[in-house]
Amino acid sequence: MIKIFLFIVLGYYLLRFISPFLLRFFISRLTKNVKKEFRKNNRENTRDQNKPKSSKMGEYIDYEEID
Repeated sequence: MIKIFLFIVLGYYLLRFISPFLLRFFISRLTKNVKKEFRKNNRENTRDQNKPKSSKMGEYIDYEEID
């Protein structure tokens, strides 16, 4: 009975000591992945903007309402 109690108390303090380091590690890893995806998407968007416009597109016509 005493062994179980000691394991629970020891596990609690060990988890309490280690959890800030684990949390910091996972948050930094998540931010790195988000930055990587953002850069990847940003590069793709700039490539699309630099492409010449398709000649298949028609002329823009601004219609006015007639009352």
